[in-house]
Amino acid sequence: MTESMPPAPSGASPMYGPWPTVFTSSIRHMRTKIDGGVLVASHYGDGADAAARLASVFAARRHVPIEALAVVEPIAADLVTYSPNFVALEAERRRWLYDSAPRDIPLVIQEGDPADRIAARANAIGATLIAMGIGHHDVVNRLLGVEATIAVLHRASVPVLAAQPRAVAPMRSIVIATDFSLAAQRAAQLAVALAADDVAVHIVHVWPRMDLDGANAPVWRHVYRAGVQAQFDRLIQSLDLPSTASISTHLERGAPQRVIRSIATTHHADLIALGSHGKGFVDRLMLGSVAEAVLRAADCSVLIAPPAA
Repeated sequence: MTESMPPAPSGASPMYGPWPTVFTSSIRHMRTKIDGGVLVASHYGDGADAAARLASVFAARRHVPIEALAVVEPIAADLVTYSPNFVALEAERRRWLYDSAPRDIPLVIQEGDPADRIAARANAIGATLIAMGIGHHDVVNRLLGVEATIAVLHRASVPVLAAQPRAVAPMRSIVIATDFSLAAQRAAQLAVALAADDVAVHIVHVWPRMDLDGANAPVWRHVYRAGVQAQFDRLIQSLDLPSTASISTHLERGAPQRVIRSIATTHHADLIALGSHGKGFVDRLMLGSVAEAVLRAADCSVLIAPPAA
């Protein structure tokens, strides 16, 4: 892994100029912890600018630091061997990353696999949130942005905010999908940091598959509804929502990802927040069946929180 800028090529034109300090400083000499802060994964999808905007609002409201990370993927070995301009090409790639990064956020550039480096950096600095951009719904940009986000989700224990290009904050409509797990509660608490004073919050729980046949089925359904309402009340009380916020609860039947997307579409959601499961094989299947499906299909930004370490 490379964490500093290579020296300018001998005889380089003045366009290169002096390297910015962030390139020549080792990570060891920079701030190595931003406990509770935000890591912006820069240059992933055409929602990267939106990710920086949302991350800045989140950081300001929670009074936590913020850092941007750009990852340079290694150039193929045969290009390194045969290209006479390799050093200049590598320098220009990093110069572009620096020039296109948000100016008001400290920037770190690393080399390696993007998902690995993002997850490792988030863990190393004690980040509370990773903000990434996902593309529009055209096939290429959307696919690249979503797949990059999913790759990070599978490696990180830090919640990920996938920002749509048009995303703005504060947000006026937020859908919180919950199975009342700690991960879902974590996602909900992070999401409200982006809420407007007049935010409309829609808390959604989807009935699990239950084999309720026989005469006692109505009784068990009544018990479940009562239990869900009590859980709704506890979740609402745990959230630091503005006093002027409106809150609606939804207990629905159907495929979770379809129900969540339908409610988000109906209420013009700016954000969907939900929890994921762990990193084991079965848990990855569960993540793929709900959180990934929501991320792939949503028309708005999505915040996904894994279980706490």
